[in-house]
Amino acid sequence: MHRREELKRIQTRLGISTREVAARSKKIAEQEKNTAFLISNSWLTQIETSSAALPSVHKLFTLACIYHVGCARLLSLYGVDIQKIAAYHDQMPTQKTHPIRADALEEQTAVELPVRFDSGLNLSRTNLLSRMIEAWGQVPLELVRRLDLRHRSYGFIGLDDYSMYPLLRPGLCANRP
Repeated sequence: MHRREELKRIQTRLGISTREVAARSKKIAEQEKNTAFLISNSWLTQIETSSAALPSVHKLFTLACIYHVGCARLLSLYGVDIQKIAAYHDQMPTQKTHPIRADALEEQTAVELPVRFDSGLNLSRTNLLSRMIEAWGQVPLELVRRLDLRHRSYGFIGLDDYSMYPLLRPGLCANRP
């Protein structure tokens, strides 16, 4: 399905007119205090009828809000697959140690993993896993997927460790090739 048809289909599914889209965009623009978020009737008609028209990031954000879809879904209509970002990140060489970026815009699924083991843990004895782990926490699945333990070194700077501050702040995850 072509992007123009898909945008119109989403609007029709929601049962809203182009005037309602414009009115809703006005609320977003007012809250953001930025007219770049405004969508006019004529602009929406143009984007739905012209294959050459491209939305700005502000208007894309507004459409995603009004249409109840993710920005990634709208970007895919324009041939942009944000799932490829992680693959391209991995292809770009990094020569220096740098913080791991957990992009807040990525839709991440988290998994429960042990984040702190019992300090009195004796590994020479058999233990129940539930007694070995002192604390569980949510870890973004994308972060776990991108770990390359064979080729990189990873570190976590403790929340109370100020020995490298301000160069490296406490609570920072970093990796190096």
